[in-house]
Amino acid sequence: MDSAVFAGLVPEPRQVAAAREALLRLPQPTYLMSAQFDGKRAGLFVRSLQVVADEPLLLAVAVRKGHPIDPIIRDAHAFGVGVVDPGDRLLACKFGAQAPVPALEESPETAVHPDPFDCLPVESLVTGAPIVRRCPVAFDCIVVRHLDLEADHEIFVGQVYAGRIFSEPKASLFLPEALRRAASPDAGARAASISRLS
Repeated sequence: MDSAVFAGLVPEPRQVAAAREALLRLPQPTYLMSAQFDGKRAGLFVRSLQVVADEPLLLAVAVRKGHPIDPIIRDAHAFGVGVVDPGDRLLACKFGAQAPVPALEESPETAVHPDPFDCLPVESLVTGAPIVRRCPVAFDCIVVRHLDLEADHEIFVGQVYAGRIFSEPKASLFLPEALRRAASPDAGARAASISRLS
Protein backbone atom coordinates (compact mmCIF):
# COMPACT_ATOMS: atom_id res chain seq x y z
CA MET A 1 0.00 0.00 0.00
CA ASP A 2 1.23 3.46 -0.90
CA SER A 3 2.05 5.57 2.17
CA ALA A 4 0.49 8.56 0.39
CA VAL A 5 -2.87 7.07 1.39
CA PHE A 6 -2.11 8.16 4.97
CA ALA A 7 -0.93 11.68 4.08
CA GLY A 8 -2.67 14.19 6.31
CA LEU A 9 -3.84 11.55 8.79
CA VAL A 10 -3.59 12.92 12.35
CA PRO A 11 -3.35 10.48 15.29
CA GLU A 12 -6.39 10.63 17.57
CA PRO A 13 -5.30 11.48 21.16
CA ARG A 14 -7.46 8.72 22.71
CA GLN A 15 -5.92 6.12 20.42
CA VAL A 16 -2.39 7.34 21.20
CA ALA A 17 -3.12 7.23 24.95
CA ALA A 18 -4.39 3.65 24.62
CA ALA A 19 -1.27 2.73 22.63
CA ARG A 20 0.97 4.19 25.36
CA GLU A 21 -0.80 2.04 27.97
CA ALA A 22 -0.42 -1.00 25.71
CA LEU A 23 3.31 -0.32 25.38
CA LEU A 24 3.62 -0.66 29.17
CA ARG A 25 2.77 -4.35 28.70
CA LEU A 26 5.93 -4.91 26.63
CA PRO A 27 9.20 -5.91 28.30
CA GLN A 28 11.07 -2.68 29.05
CA PRO A 29 14.42 -3.26 30.72
CA THR A 30 16.59 -0.22 31.32
CA TYR A 31 20.02 0.05 29.72
CA LEU A 32 23.03 2.25 30.49
CA MET A 33 24.68 3.74 27.41
CA SER A 34 28.18 5.15 27.85
CA ALA A 35 30.87 6.80 25.75
CA GLN A 36 34.28 8.42 26.13
CA PHE A 37 36.37 10.69 23.93
CA ASP A 38 39.28 13.05 24.59
CA GLY A 39 39.02 12.79 28.37
CA LYS A 40 35.24 13.35 28.48
CA ARG A 41 32.86 10.62 29.62
CA ALA A 42 29.08 10.57 29.57
CA GLY A 43 26.33 8.09 30.23
CA LEU A 44 22.56 7.94 30.34
CA PHE A 45 19.74 5.48 30.78
CA VAL A 46 18.08 4.33 27.56
CA ARG A 47 15.03 2.13 27.35
CA SER A 48 15.31 0.79 23.84
CA LEU A 49 17.97 -1.65 22.66
CA GLN A 50 17.41 -4.16 19.89
CA VAL A 51 19.48 -6.85 18.22
CA VAL A 52 19.09 -5.98 14.54
CA ALA A 53 21.49 -8.48 12.92
CA ASP A 54 23.30 -11.67 13.84
CA GLU A 55 26.15 -11.55 11.32
CA PRO A 56 27.76 -9.21 11.98
CA LEU A 57 26.25 -8.77 15.43
CA LEU A 58 24.52 -5.37 15.42
CA LEU A 59 22.64 -3.54 18.19
CA ALA A 60 20.38 -0.52 17.70
CA VAL A 61 19.96 1.92 20.59
CA ALA A 62 17.43 4.77 20.69
CA VAL A 63 18.80 7.85 22.50
CA ARG A 64 16.93 11.00 23.44
CA LYS A 65 18.27 14.01 21.55
CA GLY A 66 20.18 16.82 23.22
CA HIS A 67 22.20 14.84 25.77
CA PRO A 68 25.96 15.52 26.00
CA ILE A 69 26.63 11.85 25.14
CA ASP A 70 25.60 12.54 21.53
CA PRO A 71 28.71 14.47 20.35
CA ILE A 72 30.95 12.14 22.37
CA ILE A 73 29.57 9.12 20.52
CA ARG A 74 29.93 10.95 17.20
CA ASP A 75 33.59 11.78 17.92
CA ALA A 76 34.49 8.39 19.40
CA HIS A 77 32.48 6.38 16.86
CA ALA A 78 31.83 3.95 19.71
CA PHE A 79 29.66 3.31 22.75
CA GLY A 80 29.10 0.84 25.55
CA VAL A 81 25.70 -0.40 26.67
CA GLY A 82 24.72 -2.56 29.63
CA VAL A 83 21.59 -3.96 31.23
CA VAL A 84 20.62 -2.16 34.47
CA ASP A 85 19.09 -3.86 37.49
CA PRO A 86 15.87 -1.88 38.21
CA GLY A 87 16.77 -1.91 41.91
CA ASP A 88 20.17 -0.25 41.36
CA ARG A 89 19.54 3.17 42.90
CA LEU A 90 23.15 4.31 42.56
CA LEU A 91 23.08 3.99 38.77
CA ALA A 92 19.62 5.60 38.68
CA CYS A 93 20.96 8.55 40.68
CA LYS A 94 23.97 8.99 38.39
CA PHE A 95 22.41 8.29 34.99
CA GLY A 96 18.59 8.29 35.31
CA ALA A 97 16.14 11.00 34.27
CA GLN A 98 16.84 13.12 37.38
CA ALA A 99 20.65 12.87 37.15
CA PRO A 100 22.58 16.13 36.64
CA VAL A 101 23.73 16.60 33.05
CA PRO A 102 27.27 18.01 32.70
CA ALA A 103 27.94 20.71 30.14
CA LEU A 104 30.30 19.73 27.34
CA GLU A 105 32.48 22.78 27.98
CA GLU A 106 33.28 21.72 31.56
CA SER A 107 36.85 20.66 32.17
CA PRO A 108 37.48 17.95 34.78
CA GLU A 109 39.16 20.54 37.04
CA THR A 110 36.30 23.10 36.99
CA ALA A 111 33.33 20.79 36.47
CA VAL A 112 30.21 21.68 38.43
CA HIS A 113 28.99 18.12 37.91
CA PRO A 114 31.71 15.56 38.62
CA ASP A 115 32.34 12.61 36.34
CA PRO A 116 29.40 10.25 37.00
CA PHE A 117 31.69 7.25 36.52
CA ASP A 118 33.86 8.22 39.51
CA CYS A 119 33.56 5.65 42.32
CA LEU A 120 32.01 3.08 39.95
CA PRO A 121 33.81 -0.12 38.97
CA VAL A 122 34.49 0.49 35.27
CA GLU A 123 36.55 -1.32 32.69
CA SER A 124 37.50 -0.75 29.07
CA LEU A 125 37.12 -3.60 26.60
CA VAL A 126 37.95 -2.63 22.99
CA THR A 127 36.82 0.89 22.12
CA GLY A 128 37.60 2.76 25.35
CA ALA A 129 33.93 3.28 26.23
CA PRO A 130 33.45 2.95 30.01
CA ILE A 131 31.82 -0.41 30.73
CA VAL A 132 30.19 -0.38 34.18
CA ARG A 133 30.66 -3.64 36.05
CA ARG A 134 27.44 -3.09 38.05
CA CYS A 135 25.56 -3.96 34.84
CA PRO A 136 24.96 -7.74 34.78
CA VAL A 137 25.55 -7.84 31.00
CA ALA A 138 27.39 -5.26 28.86
CA PHE A 139 28.53 -4.76 25.26
CA ASP A 140 31.19 -2.63 23.57
CA CYS A 141 30.20 -1.36 20.12
CA ILE A 142 31.56 0.59 17.17
CA VAL A 143 29.02 2.85 15.43
CA VAL A 144 28.19 1.70 11.90
CA ARG A 145 25.08 3.84 11.34
CA HIS A 146 23.36 6.88 12.83
CA LEU A 147 19.71 7.67 12.10
CA ASP A 148 18.51 11.18 12.86
CA LEU A 149 14.74 10.80 13.14
CA GLU A 150 12.13 13.56 13.02
CA ALA A 151 11.34 12.76 16.64
CA ASP A 152 12.67 13.28 20.17
CA HIS A 153 15.05 10.30 19.80
CA GLU A 154 17.81 9.27 17.40
CA ILE A 155 19.17 5.79 16.71
CA PHE A 156 22.75 4.55 16.86
CA VAL A 157 23.50 1.17 15.29
CA GLY A 158 26.65 -0.42 16.67
CA GLN A 159 28.62 -3.51 15.73
CA VAL A 160 29.43 -5.51 18.85
CA TYR A 161 33.17 -5.99 19.30
CA ALA A 162 33.10 -7.31 22.86
CA GLY A 163 30.68 -8.34 25.57
CA ARG A 164 30.83 -9.36 29.21
CA ILE A 165 28.62 -11.20 31.68
CA PHE A 166 29.45 -9.77 35.11
CA SER A 167 26.59 -11.60 36.88
CA GLU A 168 23.51 -13.56 35.88
CA PRO A 169 20.68 -11.12 35.10
CA LYS A 170 17.53 -11.48 37.21
CA ALA A 171 14.44 -12.63 35.33
CA SER A 172 12.58 -9.55 36.63
CA LEU A 173 14.80 -7.32 34.47
CA PHE A 174 12.79 -8.40 31.45
CA LEU A 175 9.27 -8.15 32.87
CA PRO A 176 6.90 -5.67 31.26
CA GLU A 177 6.70 -2.37 33.10
CA ALA A 178 2.98 -2.98 33.71
CA LEU A 179 3.76 -6.07 35.79
CA ARG A 180 6.37 -4.21 37.82
CA ARG A 181 3.87 -1.44 38.52
CA ALA A 182 0.89 -3.75 39.19
CA ALA A 183 1.47 -3.69 42.94
CA SER A 184 1.67 0.12 43.13
CA PRO A 185 -1.05 1.98 45.13
CA ASP A 186 -2.56 3.67 42.06
CA ALA A 187 -2.82 0.44 40.06
CA GLY A 188 -6.60 0.33 40.50
CA ALA A 189 -7.07 3.89 39.25
CA ARG A 190 -4.87 3.15 36.26
CA ALA A 191 -6.88 0.03 35.41
CA ALA A 192 -10.08 2.08 35.57
CA SER A 193 -8.66 4.68 33.19
CA ILE A 194 -7.63 1.95 30.74
CA SER A 195 -11.15 0.48 30.73
CA ARG A 196 -12.61 3.95 30.05
CA LEU A 197 -10.40 4.24 26.95
CA SER A 198 -11.63 0.98 25.51
